[in-house]
Amino acid sequence: MTYGLDGTPRREISLPGPGTAAGFDGHPEDRETFYSFTDLITPPTIYRYDLESGAGTLVHAPQVAFDPASFEQRQVFYPARTARASRCCWPTARAQIAGRQPAAAVWIWRLRAVNPATV
Repeated sequence: MTYGLDGTPRREISLPGPGTAAGFDGHPEDRETFYSFTDLITPPTIYRYDLESGAGTLVHAPQVAFDPASFEQRQVFYPARTARASRCCWPTARAQIAGRQPAAAVWIWRLRAVNPATV
């Protein structure tokens, strides 16, 4: 959410998805700010945010050794011993979601490829 100098809400900031955003530093006279966004699949990516239009544009996305579009982050709830359910987020290969098992299942955890057979 962005706020005016008088503290009134101006507009909601649209992020690429659920994850972590950091940055948004600046001075009152600035018309733009920069922030990074990351989640379990996406490496830290830099965006420019235009304070006038509310538009966010990609500035820099690092090159990685896998295609992030081939994975999906899911949030699931598991029953726990207590009355509360445990929440867990993990990345999943889209081929597994579609019902196809890839030749070698690869999970991405904190931007590191891990073979589930070795975990």
